[in-house]
Amino acid sequence: MKRFLVGVGALALAGCTDGPDARRVLEENGFTQVHTGGHAGSACDSGSDVYATRFTAVAPSGHVVSGAVCKGWFKGSTIRFE
Repeated sequence: MKRFLVGVGALALAGCTDGPDARRVLEENGFTQVHTGGHAGSACDSGSDVYATRFTAVAPSGHVVSGAVCKGWFKGSTIRFE
């Protein structure tokens, strides 16, 4: 039973990402070479965040950065850096 619950939890978290929207948000803010992938875990701390998508990209300053794009149902997206 415990394995079943862990499996269901993992599947639920895997569905809480939005790679295409995260890429769009980052590119609109000047980021290039955007790579998204996977759930960002606790990177998004707002109680209203539904999606938490991990990313790495080149910032407008030219530095490679990583973090998460957080998104909720009734709010816009937020870029958070690690």
